[in-house]
Amino acid sequence: KMYYIQYVLSMLEQLLQNRAIRLEKFLHDLIPSVISCMVCAQICTRPLEQDHWAVRRTAASVLAGLVRSHSLGTNQLQSRVIRMLHHALDKQNSGLVTSFGVLAGLCE
Repeated sequence: KMYYIQYVLSMLEQLLQNRAIRLEKFLHDLIPSVISCMVCAQICTRPLEQDHWAVRRTAASVLAGLVRSHSLGTNQLQSRVIRMLHHALDKQNSGLVTSFGVLAGLCE
């Protein structure tokens, strides 16, 4: 499961680099999915053996690329993404992996 997530995130990174492909129409689907990869409690079944931290870092990089390439003054994309990350961090039961995902996203 985790390898598929990593593969899709890598594919999305490549799509972001291709200037001929327009992703604006799909941002409402892509951004929540990428944020989920960053902040979900469990990505893999064996977290001690599999590097779920790398998936979270990759998702943070993809999210930063989406925001950088599609944020305009009119759509307020950056502030909305920050608000979504703040909401994930503000939950009462947010754990270490969620905090790591949020901070990775904010640092990008």
